[in-house]
Amino acid sequence: MKKVLTVSLILFLLVLVAIVMMVNSFGGKLIQKVVNVSGPAALGVPVSLEKADFHLLRGNVFLKGLKVGNPEGFKTDNLFELDSLEVDLDTRALLSGVVHIRKIIVDAPKITYERGLTSSNLSDLLDSLEAKPGAEEKPSDETEAESTSKEDTAKESSTKVLIDELAITGARLKVSLTVAQGLSAPVPLPPIILKDIGKESNGVTFMEVIRMVLRAIVGSVTGVLKGSAALVGDGVMAVGGVGV
Repeated sequence: MKKVLTVSLILFLLVLVAIVMMVNSFGGKLIQKVVNVSGPAALGVPVSLEKADFHLLRGNVFLKGLKVGNPEGFKTDNLFELDSLEVDLDTRALLSGVVHIRKIIVDAPKITYERGLTSSNLSDLLDSLEAKPGAEEKPSDETEAESTSKEDTAKESSTKVLIDELAITGARLKVSLTVAQGLSAPVPLPPIILKDIGKESNGVTFMEVIRMVLRAIVGSVTGVLKGSAALVGDGVMAVGGVGV
């Protein structure tokens, strides 16, 4: 009987190890697929992720090569690019109603602020996200594939998340004018630290987190441009000032 229990325990451990290895191997691919498929639908701009790694036991998620494109009408390649993003996840809370993230570290992202005649890429994207309703109406001529994609996006966007700290450090800001065909000049951007996201409301949706981060970036960029008018040059003032 004791030998049977020992064999059963060994088999259980082997199965557990196999499950963990499968999650570690395929979890990253699932994250990558979700970002690449749902990202453009959620943000309304091109989104691509080169690679994602998920380590279940450590609760770590690593993203590499994330790019967020510009709204239509802007000349620069991307609004946001990053080499690496690290997420420290509380795996014990994955099965609960709220996903608990201890920390998100966004290291050395490249942020491009492009100013057009009446608005900027940042303001256009933020306005688009602010205008998004909780649930969009499905057009009558929508295909089945598009409908499924929107349903999946709606489910993902309804997931609640609680983030203890989100840090954007070492950001490199490029300032560009649309009339200059995407030519840009570098401007330093200070660290952005957000804490206790969703704490007061027992969690917020990922879309709300994106809005919060974008608002923080817009605020930081506005402050930098107002304080660095000499670096930006008179061209920005000529097309509507330094306001985002």
